[in-house]
Amino acid sequence: MLFIYGVDKKGERYGRKQRRRNGILGSSRSYYCSSDYFMHSLNCKIDLFLWLCTLIAYGYNISFLKWQTTGLLKIICISYFNDFFASIFILSLANMLLNIYDIQLEKLISIIIFIFSCSLIWELSATLIKPTAIFDSVDMVVYLLGGVMYLYFKKRLLRGERK
Repeated sequence: MLFIYGVDKKGERYGRKQRRRNGILGSSRSYYCSSDYFMHSLNCKIDLFLWLCTLIAYGYNISFLKWQTTGLLKIICISYFNDFFASIFILSLANMLLNIYDIQLEKLISIIIFIFSCSLIWELSATLIKPTAIFDSVDMVVYLLGGVMYLYFKKRLLRGERK
C-alpha cells in the first residue's frame, strides 16, 4: 500500500491509500472507494461491453445479414458493415489495453487521428498483401464514422451509469 499526500483548499495535507497491482504489461493503481476507481473499472466494463457487442454484430452479419438481405442493404452489409464495427472493436480493445496505464482515448480529435492512422495502414497494407484488393476511400470514411459512434456510445453509457 502506498499513501499519497495532497493539499486541499485550506492548505492542509490529506492522503488516500492506493494499492498497486501488477498487471501483465506493468503496474496500475486502483483507487478503492473513490470516484477514480469507479471510473477506471466502469471504463473497462463499457469497453468490454462494446467489444463484445462488435463481435456479436460481426457474427450476425457473417451468418445472417449477408445472406438474407437484398438490394442496397445487401451491398452495405457486404461492403461497409464490418468496417463500421471494426473501428469500434479497435478502439474498445485499445482502451482496454491502455486502461492498464490509466490512459484513455476519449477526445474526438485523438480518436479521429488514431482511426485514420489505423484505416490508412489497413487500406494500404491490404493492397500489398492481396493483389486483388483495392484502396477504397469510402472505407476510411466508414471507419471514421465508426470511431465517432464509439465515442457517442461510450458517452451515452457513461452518462446512463452515473445517474
